[in-house]
Amino acid sequence: MALRVGMFQFIRSFLSNRTFQVRVGSTLSMTKPLENGTPQGSVLSPVLFSLINDLPNTITSICALYADDFCFWEHGSDITLLNQLCHRCLTKVCKWCDENGFKISGAKSAAFLFTKKHKPQTITMLLQGNAELPLKTEYKCLGLIFQRNDTCALHTQNVAAKCQALLNAICMLKGTSWGAGQRPQLTLYRSLVRSVIEYGMEAYFSPLPICQTLYLRYKMMHCVCALEPCLAFQ
Repeated sequence: MALRVGMFQFIRSFLSNRTFQVRVGSTLSMTKPLENGTPQGSVLSPVLFSLINDLPNTITSICALYADDFCFWEHGSDITLLNQLCHRCLTKVCKWCDENGFKISGAKSAAFLFTKKHKPQTITMLLQGNAELPLKTEYKCLGLIFQRNDTCALHTQNVAAKCQALLNAICMLKGTSWGAGQRPQLTLYRSLVRSVIEYGMEAYFSPLPICQTLYLRYKMMHCVCALEPCLAFQ
C-alpha cells in the first residue's frame, strides 16, 4: 500500500490527543484521554483497526474478521474433536486479546454448532477469566440470523418482513394521478429493497437445498408484484 507523507501526518493527527466522554441521559462523564483503540463513529477507524489487527495470523482455524467482529470455525463429524480444536483456538484468541489490551464481550459472544441432530453433544469453551462461552441454537451475526439446523428460516422471515415494510413505504409514493413514476420507484426498490434481499446471500443460500433457497425469492417476488408487475423482474 503506497501512502504519501501527508496521509501519515493526517493519521497521526487523527489518533493523537483524542478524548472521550460517556453520556447517560442528559448527564456527561468527565473527559478522559483515549489511550487505546480508534475513535468511534469515523469511517477511517475500521480501516485502521483492520491494518493493525493481526489476530487471524495467530490461529490455525478458518476465520473471518470484519472490524472488531471476529469468528472462527472448524468442520467435521467428530464433535469431541471439533470441541478440542475450537477450545485450543479460543485459548489463543484470549491470549492475543490479553496481550493487546482487548476484552472479549461475553454478552455478545457465543458458541454455535451446526448439526441435524435433535440432541447433539454438548460442547464447552471458556473465555477470559474462565467464563463459559454460551452455546446457542440461534445467533445473529452482522445482521444474519443463523440456526443450528442450518435452515435459515428465521432469517428468511425477517428479511421478508423488512422488505414488505419498505415496499409498503414505496407504495405510499404511488398514485393514479399523482406521485412517483415507474423509474423513481425502481430506483427506490433497487437501493432499499433489493440490497436487503441480496445482503449475506452467500452465507445463507449456499448450504440450502434449491427448494428452500427459492422461498425468499418467491416471497420477495410476491411482495414486489403487489407494487408493480414490471418491478418483479428488475
